[in-house]
Amino acid sequence: MVFTSVQGNSATSRLLRVPVDGSSAAVVISNVLADVNRFQYEPSVERVLVRSGSNVENLYSIAIDGSSFIPLTNFVNPAIEVVGFSTPTGVIYFADPVVDEQISFFHVDYLGQETRELSSDAEFFAGLVGTFALSQDRNAAYFIEFFRSSIIIFTSFRLRAVDLTDFSSADMAFIGNSSLIMGNEEFLRVLPNPTDPFQVFFIADDEVDEQADAYLATFRDGVFIDRFEQ
Repeated sequence: MVFTSVQGNSATSRLLRVPVDGSSAAVVISNVLADVNRFQYEPSVERVLVRSGSNVENLYSIAIDGSSFIPLTNFVNPAIEVVGFSTPTGVIYFADPVVDEQISFFHVDYLGQETRELSSDAEFFAGLVGTFALSQDRNAAYFIEFFRSSIIIFTSFRLRAVDLTDFSSADMAFIGNSSLIMGNEEFLRVLPNPTDPFQVFFIADDEVDEQADAYLATFRDGVFIDRFEQ
Protein backbone atom coordinates (compact mmCIF):
# COMPACT_ATOMS: atom_id res chain seq x y z
CA MET A 1 0.00 0.00 0.00
CA VAL A 2 1.17 3.54 -0.77
CA PHE A 3 -0.10 6.45 1.31
CA THR A 4 0.72 9.94 2.50
CA SER A 5 1.26 10.77 6.16
CA VAL A 6 1.42 13.98 8.14
CA GLN A 7 3.59 13.58 11.22
CA GLY A 8 4.14 16.31 13.79
CA ASN A 9 4.11 19.27 11.41
CA SER A 10 0.87 19.75 9.45
CA ALA A 11 2.84 21.49 6.69
CA THR A 12 4.86 18.32 6.05
CA SER A 13 3.41 15.43 4.05
CA ARG A 14 5.48 12.38 3.07
CA LEU A 15 4.83 9.38 0.83
CA LEU A 16 5.26 5.92 2.36
CA ARG A 17 4.83 2.29 1.33
CA VAL A 18 3.99 -0.68 3.53
CA PRO A 19 3.11 -4.35 2.94
CA VAL A 20 -0.65 -4.86 3.27
CA ASP A 21 -0.05 -7.80 5.61
CA GLY A 22 1.86 -5.58 8.04
CA SER A 23 4.93 -7.83 7.88
CA SER A 24 7.26 -4.83 8.02
CA ALA A 25 7.14 -1.19 9.02
CA ALA A 26 6.20 1.62 6.63
CA VAL A 27 9.10 3.15 4.69
CA VAL A 28 9.31 6.72 3.36
CA ILE A 29 9.88 6.75 -0.42
CA SER A 30 9.35 10.44 -1.16
CA ASN A 31 13.04 11.14 -0.68
CA VAL A 32 13.72 14.81 0.13
CA LEU A 33 10.19 16.04 -0.64
CA ALA A 34 8.68 17.68 2.40
CA ASP A 35 5.18 18.22 1.01
CA VAL A 36 3.52 15.59 -1.22
CA ASN A 37 0.41 17.18 -2.69
CA ARG A 38 -0.89 14.41 -4.97
CA PHE A 39 0.25 10.98 -6.12
CA GLN A 40 -0.71 8.18 -8.55
CA TYR A 41 0.64 4.64 -8.67
CA GLU A 42 1.31 3.22 -12.15
CA PRO A 43 1.47 -0.60 -11.78
CA SER A 44 2.64 -1.17 -15.38
CA VAL A 45 6.01 0.40 -14.55
CA GLU A 46 5.93 0.05 -10.73
CA ARG A 47 6.44 3.76 -10.21
CA VAL A 48 4.56 6.49 -8.41
CA LEU A 49 3.89 9.91 -9.92
CA VAL A 50 4.13 12.61 -7.25
CA ARG A 51 3.36 16.31 -7.33
CA SER A 52 5.08 18.44 -4.73
CA GLY A 53 2.90 20.85 -2.81
CA SER A 54 5.65 23.19 -1.75
CA ASN A 55 6.12 26.80 -2.85
CA VAL A 56 7.25 25.66 -6.31
CA GLU A 57 5.24 22.79 -7.83
CA ASN A 58 7.01 20.01 -9.74
CA LEU A 59 6.41 16.38 -10.74
CA TYR A 60 8.54 13.41 -9.68
CA SER A 61 8.75 9.75 -10.68
CA ILE A 62 9.50 7.40 -7.76
CA ALA A 63 10.14 3.65 -7.94
CA ILE A 64 7.72 1.76 -5.70
CA ASP A 65 10.66 0.17 -3.85
CA GLY A 66 12.26 3.60 -3.28
CA SER A 67 15.32 2.75 -5.38
CA SER A 68 14.85 5.57 -7.88
CA PHE A 69 13.76 9.21 -7.44
CA ILE A 70 13.61 11.22 -10.68
CA PRO A 71 12.47 14.86 -11.17
CA LEU A 72 10.23 15.09 -14.25
CA THR A 73 9.87 18.88 -14.26
CA ASN A 74 12.23 21.57 -13.03
CA PHE A 75 10.15 24.71 -12.64
CA VAL A 76 11.47 27.43 -10.34
CA ASN A 77 8.67 29.99 -10.63
CA PRO A 78 6.03 29.59 -7.86
CA ALA A 79 3.42 31.07 -10.23
CA ILE A 80 3.54 27.94 -12.41
CA GLU A 81 0.82 25.42 -11.53
CA VAL A 82 1.43 21.84 -12.71
CA VAL A 83 -1.29 19.22 -13.11
CA GLY A 84 -0.11 15.72 -14.07
CA PHE A 85 -1.57 12.27 -14.76
CA SER A 86 0.12 8.89 -15.07
CA THR A 87 -0.30 6.78 -18.23
CA PRO A 88 1.32 3.49 -19.31
CA THR A 89 3.81 5.35 -21.54
CA GLY A 90 4.70 8.27 -19.30
CA VAL A 91 3.34 11.28 -17.48
CA ILE A 92 1.12 13.85 -19.17
CA TYR A 93 0.84 17.27 -17.59
CA PHE A 94 -0.58 20.74 -18.09
CA ALA A 95 1.46 23.82 -17.27
CA ASP A 96 2.08 27.43 -18.26
CA PRO A 97 5.92 27.39 -18.29
CA VAL A 98 6.35 31.01 -19.35
CA VAL A 99 3.48 32.32 -17.17
CA ASP A 100 1.71 34.05 -20.05
CA GLU A 101 -1.79 32.67 -19.35
CA GLN A 102 -1.26 30.10 -22.10
CA ILE A 103 -1.56 26.55 -20.75
CA SER A 104 0.15 23.86 -22.83
CA PHE A 105 0.13 20.06 -22.75
CA PHE A 106 3.26 17.90 -22.30
CA HIS A 107 4.37 14.26 -22.10
CA VAL A 108 7.50 13.06 -20.28
CA ASP A 109 8.71 9.47 -19.89
CA TYR A 110 9.03 8.06 -16.36
CA LEU A 111 12.83 8.36 -16.44
CA GLY A 112 12.66 12.04 -17.33
CA GLN A 113 14.73 11.60 -20.48
CA GLU A 114 12.42 13.22 -23.05
CA THR A 115 9.72 15.86 -22.73
CA ARG A 116 7.36 16.49 -25.67
CA GLU A 117 4.96 19.38 -26.09
CA LEU A 118 1.75 17.82 -27.42
CA SER A 119 -0.35 20.93 -27.86
CA SER A 120 -0.05 23.18 -30.89
CA ASP A 121 2.92 25.36 -31.75
CA ALA A 122 0.93 27.35 -34.33
CA GLU A 123 1.26 31.13 -34.41
CA PHE A 124 -2.23 31.90 -33.08
CA PHE A 125 -2.46 29.13 -30.48
CA ALA A 126 -3.66 30.72 -27.23
CA GLY A 127 -3.63 27.79 -24.82
CA LEU A 128 -5.85 24.95 -23.66
CA VAL A 129 -9.34 25.48 -22.30
CA GLY A 130 -12.24 23.50 -20.91
CA THR A 131 -12.52 19.76 -20.79
CA PHE A 132 -9.92 17.00 -21.06
CA ALA A 133 -10.28 13.22 -21.44
CA LEU A 134 -8.22 10.03 -21.63
CA SER A 135 -9.15 6.90 -23.54
CA GLN A 136 -10.10 3.86 -21.47
CA ASP A 137 -6.61 2.35 -21.84
CA ARG A 138 -5.04 5.80 -21.18
CA ASN A 139 -3.04 5.55 -24.41
CA ALA A 140 -4.80 8.52 -26.00
CA ALA A 141 -5.58 12.04 -24.80
CA TYR A 142 -8.29 14.44 -25.99
CA PHE A 143 -8.16 18.16 -25.21
CA ILE A 144 -9.49 21.53 -26.40
CA GLU A 145 -7.16 24.09 -27.97
CA PHE A 146 -8.07 27.76 -28.22
CA PHE A 147 -6.93 29.88 -31.17
CA ARG A 148 -7.08 33.58 -31.89
CA SER A 149 -6.79 34.80 -35.45
CA SER A 150 -4.97 37.71 -37.04
CA ILE A 151 -8.34 39.46 -36.90
CA ILE A 152 -8.96 39.83 -33.19
CA ILE A 153 -12.74 39.37 -33.31
CA PHE A 154 -12.43 35.80 -34.62
CA THR A 155 -11.54 32.86 -32.40
CA SER A 156 -11.87 29.09 -32.60
CA PHE A 157 -11.87 25.95 -30.46
CA ARG A 158 -10.41 22.66 -31.73
CA LEU A 159 -10.90 19.21 -30.26
CA ARG A 160 -7.52 17.52 -30.63
CA ALA A 161 -6.50 13.89 -30.06
CA VAL A 162 -2.98 12.56 -29.48
CA ASP A 163 -1.87 8.92 -29.47
CA LEU A 164 0.44 8.64 -26.44
CA THR A 165 2.31 5.64 -27.87
CA ASP A 166 3.54 7.12 -31.16
CA PHE A 167 2.46 10.80 -30.59
CA SER A 168 0.54 11.07 -33.85
CA SER A 169 -2.29 13.60 -33.60
CA ALA A 170 -5.35 14.96 -35.39
CA ASP A 171 -8.03 17.64 -35.04
CA MET A 172 -11.37 15.86 -34.57
CA ALA A 173 -13.77 18.81 -34.46
CA PHE A 174 -13.74 22.58 -34.93
CA ILE A 175 -15.94 25.37 -33.59
CA GLY A 176 -15.50 28.91 -34.92
CA ASN A 177 -16.59 32.02 -33.08
CA SER A 178 -16.83 35.78 -33.46
CA SER A 179 -17.11 38.46 -30.83
CA LEU A 180 -19.67 40.20 -33.09
CA ILE A 181 -22.19 37.39 -32.52
CA MET A 182 -23.81 37.08 -29.12
CA GLY A 183 -23.76 33.52 -27.84
CA ASN A 184 -21.62 30.82 -26.43
CA GLU A 185 -20.00 28.43 -28.91
CA GLU A 186 -17.91 25.91 -27.04
CA PHE A 187 -17.16 22.28 -26.27
CA LEU A 188 -18.90 21.26 -23.07
CA ARG A 189 -17.90 17.63 -22.56
CA VAL A 190 -15.71 15.03 -24.30
CA LEU A 191 -16.19 11.27 -23.90
CA PRO A 192 -13.97 8.80 -25.82
CA ASN A 193 -15.75 5.73 -27.18
CA PRO A 194 -14.68 2.92 -24.78
CA THR A 195 -14.89 0.26 -27.52
CA ASP A 196 -13.58 2.18 -30.53
CA PRO A 197 -10.37 4.28 -30.26
CA PHE A 198 -11.22 5.94 -33.60
CA GLN A 199 -14.26 7.73 -32.20
CA VAL A 200 -15.10 10.32 -29.58
CA PHE A 201 -18.46 11.69 -28.42
CA PHE A 202 -18.76 15.32 -27.45
CA ILE A 203 -21.38 17.81 -26.36
CA ALA A 204 -21.14 21.33 -27.75
CA ASP A 205 -23.10 24.47 -28.51
CA ASP A 206 -22.18 24.77 -32.18
CA GLU A 207 -24.90 27.11 -33.44
CA VAL A 208 -24.85 30.06 -31.01
CA ASP A 209 -28.42 29.19 -30.03
CA GLU A 210 -27.86 28.40 -26.35
CA GLN A 211 -28.76 24.80 -27.15
CA ALA A 212 -26.20 22.07 -26.60
CA ASP A 213 -26.19 19.06 -28.92
CA ALA A 214 -24.41 15.70 -28.92
CA TYR A 215 -21.99 14.74 -31.70
CA LEU A 216 -19.87 11.78 -32.75
CA ALA A 217 -16.46 12.46 -34.35
CA THR A 218 -14.51 9.77 -36.21
CA PHE A 219 -10.86 9.92 -37.24
CA ARG A 220 -10.58 10.41 -40.99
CA ASP A 221 -6.86 9.68 -41.25
CA GLY A 222 -6.63 6.95 -38.62
CA VAL A 223 -4.41 8.36 -35.89
CA PHE A 224 -4.45 4.97 -34.20
CA ILE A 225 -3.75 2.92 -37.32
CA ASP A 226 -2.23 -0.52 -36.76
CA ARG A 227 1.48 0.27 -36.45
CA PHE A 228 2.45 -3.24 -37.59
CA GLU A 229 1.17 -2.52 -41.08
CA GLN A 230 3.57 -1.41 -43.81
